[in-house]
Amino acid sequence: DWSSDVCSSDLLDLRLSKIFKVGHHRVQANLDVYNSGNASSVLSLNTTYGANWLRPTSILQGRLLKFGGQWDF
Repeated sequence: DWSSDVCSSDLLDLRLSKIFKVGHHRVQANLDVYNSGNASSVLSLNTTYGANWLRPTSILQGRLLKFGGQWDF
């Protein structure tokens, strides 16, 4: 049954943050990990009957890392 795999909710996004105080300033370093389990869930299927019927047409993108920061002054 393909319908149970479509838009599966096996996602886990994570954020790690560290705050540093530099004088009167505050610096925050961030690391975001999207799709940390590297799930490849099916997002859409071909619903036209034929040789490609129920073939996945779109899957979830792989793991993504994002580095960021914030400076409060």
